[in-house]
Amino acid sequence: MASFSKKEIKKGLRKLNPKEKKGKRDHDIFIVEVHGKLLRTKLSLGSGDVGDNLISQIAKQILVSNSFFKEIIMCTKYGEDYEKEVEKMVYKYK
Repeated sequence: MASFSKKEIKKGLRKLNPKEKKGKRDHDIFIVEVHGKLLRTKLSLGSGDVGDNLISQIAKQILVSNSFFKEIIMCTKYGEDYEKEVEKMVYKYK
């Protein structure tokens, strides 16, 4: 089970050039536009690391696999790679 700090996850999400918003209370909201689609996810401002379950939920919300999102967080994948991956996922389900 891998866990990442919220700072690492934010850094990874920022590679996707999102619009960032403050949630109503205790979340940051990230909105990514890819191929005309707006994809939204949020991250709690609370303390503690983020485990596999939440990482998996975020990955699903931004249309990539769990392992691909972890690669974004670990700096082995970048925004360009993300756009290509989403394109593959979108066309896979058409």
